[in-house]
Amino acid sequence: MALFPAKFLAVMQDLAVENPDDFVERRWLTSYVRMEGLVTVLICLKGERAYSAYMKYLGIVGVTLLFFPRRYVEVGNRVAYEGSSPFEWKTGYLSRLRVCGAFFIFLSLQALKGEDDTS
Repeated sequence: MALFPAKFLAVMQDLAVENPDDFVERRWLTSYVRMEGLVTVLICLKGERAYSAYMKYLGIVGVTLLFFPRRYVEVGNRVAYEGSSPFEWKTGYLSRLRVCGAFFIFLSLQALKGEDDTS
């Protein structure tokens, strides 16, 4: 994300929607993706409380993806893209987001468990 934000966005669009050409990225989207990637790296390098807070956030994102994948991506896409057509999701995309959400929850719980072990 930090090194190749435009490529990352293109891959995500290819995985997600049948009609990516019906939408235009907002001007700030590529910069935002790069910043998000850099912040994630910095948080992981910093560790301690910043990492703990990030892992809790990741768990919340995971719960949202697991139980409300369509809502999650529709809100995000309305914020990130301009376009009048509805997104046509690729077959199985929302199911894969649920799996991703479950994985995020697992990672979050593992990180929180690790905190308890060191207390």
